[in-house]
Amino acid sequence: MSFTVTSLASSSSGNCYLIRSDNATVLLDMGISLKRIKESLMFFGLNLSDVDGILITHEHSDHVQSLKTAVKKMENAHIYMSKGTLDGIRTGSTDTFTELVIHSDRLHASDKRDHFMIKDILVVPFNVSHDTNEPVMYSLISQSRKLSVVTDTGIVTDEIYDNIRSADTLIIESNHEPNILLYGSYPYRVKQRILSNQGHLSNEACAKCLVKLMSELRRPNVFLAHLSDKNNTPEQARLTIRNFLEEEGYYEGKDIFIETLKKDQMSRVIEI
Repeated sequence: MSFTVTSLASSSSGNCYLIRSDNATVLLDMGISLKRIKESLMFFGLNLSDVDGILITHEHSDHVQSLKTAVKKMENAHIYMSKGTLDGIRTGSTDTFTELVIHSDRLHASDKRDHFMIKDILVVPFNVSHDTNEPVMYSLISQSRKLSVVTDTGIVTDEIYDNIRSADTLIIESNHEPNILLYGSYPYRVKQRILSNQGHLSNEACAKCLVKLMSELRRPNVFLAHLSDKNNTPEQARLTIRNFLEEEGYYEGKDIFIETLKKDQMSRVIEI
């Protein structure tokens, strides 16, 4: 029995995760080229036609870059997103929206946060706080194991926390170090957007969430995701989070396992 996740890409430039169970193959977001996705699938002996489901979190290009082509090429994959995300795609990319409508028999867009099954994987969408139309993230459950992915949110709301607190494996955003961002080259309005409650989680916000989980004796394996190229480094993210944890008496390697996902490199296969 197997339930795994592999990061194909994780950054502000593109995001895509491959999740596999005994019976299902799922992609979470399509923020990289279909060529890269196809090559990654081939590494596991899979083809595009083997993908059962595509989960879309929101309409920003680093999450939907290859969705238009994927809809045409992945003829067996059902596509899931919120109705708000579908509306956002219609506004921002008419071609992608048209392709989704053409294949509407495989499109599932809803106002509700209904749970649904992709073969033997239970998918649980939940709201996040981001500057898009009805963005969601997902928890996936199979064989009594739970994976939660939470990126592209400015804050960890009660709803987010309630959804991730029981995760066995947690992929969580650690996007930026505020001081690096504030003194960097981004325009002021972009800095304010990233720092807002509808922006991205800082290293400190990520650390505080992990401390809260630890205080409740929740100890998932943690993977830091969606790191900014210009406003963070893997070393800085780990240092900030380690400092917050140690202030509360928790130690990486002893009390919690933390790994950083890379921008352009496929991660190892992570057993959930």
